[in-house]
Parts: sequence; C-alpha cells; structure tokens
Amino acid sequence: MITDDDEMKVLKAILLCSTLLLFPNVVTHAQEIPTESTTEVITETTTESTTEATTETTEESKENIVTITLYSDENTVFKVVSGEGTQVVPEDMPEKENYKFLYWIHEENGEKKIVESGFAFDEDVDLYAYWDPQMILPPGSLPTDEQAEKMKEQKEQERVHKKTASYITNKKATVTAKLEKKNTIKITAKMPKMKYTEIKGYEIQYSTSKTFKNAKKVTVKSTKRTITKKIKVSKKKKSYYVRVRSYNTHNPATYGLSGKSKRNYSKWSKVSKIKIK
Repeated sequence: MITDDDEMKVLKAILLCSTLLLFPNVVTHAQEIPTESTTEVITETTTESTTEATTETTEESKENIVTITLYSDENTVFKVVSGEGTQVVPEDMPEKENYKFLYWIHEENGEKKIVESGFAFDEDVDLYAYWDPQMILPPGSLPTDEQAEKMKEQKEQERVHKKTASYITNKKATVTAKLEKKNTIKITAKMPKMKYTEIKGYEIQYSTSKTFKNAKKVTVKSTKRTITKKIKVSKKKKSYYVRVRSYNTHNPATYGLSGKSKRNYSKWSKVSKIKIK
C-alpha cells in the first residue's frame, strides 16, 4: 500500500530529473568562495606590480631632468632652473652693490665662455655671474681703500690684456714652400719667440695669382712655433704663391675684463713662390 509520504518522494524525484534534463549546466553544489587570505595575496601582488611600474617610470623621468644652477658669485646660488628635457637660461639678472651684471659665464675644458640669456642646455650645468669690472660708485662719493685697491688691480689687468692681445699683430712668420711630389707642396711656417702671448693656430693662403685673387685658405690649429702642412694642387706647369700668418685668441674674461673673445692675427709672411712641373 502506497502512503502519502511515498507519493511525495516520487514527485520530488520526478521534479529533480526533469530539472536536470532541462538545465544540465545548473550547479547543484555550493561554489568555492575565495577566502580572506586568498584575497589578501591577490591585493598584495597587484600593489607590488603597480609600485614597480611607478618606480621604473620615476627613474626614467629622473634621467630626463636637466638642472641649470645660477651663481651670483663663487658660493652663492642666485637661482635654480630644473625640469624635464632642454632648459633655457632665464632672463633674470642678479644684483650686486656698485657693480653691473653683464652676462653668465660657463667654464668648459678650462676655458671661460659667455652664455647669453635664452641659451638652452640639454644637460646639467653651473653658470656664474660676470660683473662689469669697473666699479660704479654713487655720484660724489669716494672709493674706500679696498675699492681703490680693486680699481688699481683692474687697470693693471686691462693693461696686460691689451698688451698680450695686440702683441702678435706686430710679428711676422717666415714661410718656405717645396715641391714634394708632382702635385704636392710642402709648406713650413715658423713664428719668432713671443714673450707675452701664445699661438693658437695658423692660416695658410695659396693661389696662382700674385695678388692672391681667388686664393684658397687652410687653417692649422697648433700652439707650436713651427708647423708643416702638405697641400695638393691641381694645376700643372703653373706657379703657386704661398703666404702664412698666425693667430691667437684672447678672452677678456680671463683677465677679469668685459668684452667678447676675439681672434688676433699676425702680419702676413713674405710670399713664397713655387712652380709645379
């Protein structure tokens, strides 16, 4: 005999079978839910990867940072310009009592160079203010003993600069030209001893014209008193005329004076003539 409970169990079994047949993908057991510890591990991993990426980006940015440090004197920083990529020298001018600011100085390979405002740098650099060496005193005021001594030093520096800058202009090189090969001239130039200046180089001119019309020019950088230079020429059975002069470069800033660097030339040597066979 079938009871009501038996009928109920049969109905439940039929319903369950029908559900499985109609919806085979239905999950009948509880899914596993990530525990708190699992969530923490995932969060930590994500944070670490984000931090690494941020650090790499920051390091790359630092590599592109360019800093220009401006000094009003040897130890006093006037202004610092810093940023990514190329940086421009600002137009701001420092102030100093009794002196006038002229320009910024950049020392490179032991040589002082003038840097105008607006010039751009793509690497870190220190620039120093260059002041007009001539003191500017208030009207009617007299210089102190210290200022008077400074002005005396400036006058002496200016005198030495003028002497060394113009000394080479009164000198003259000697030159000889010899035929070394069919179309090669060997030129030897020699400068006399000079007490007040150094030679920075030589300028050689050669031409088939006595007046050096359409002359060709060769520059030789050398601090020696004697140089040799070989020159190939193209015209055969022609006479060539050769002359040489030396030059030096004087930067007034080296002597604590205002003004830009200038090249000074000696007199031209006597002309040497050579015939190409």
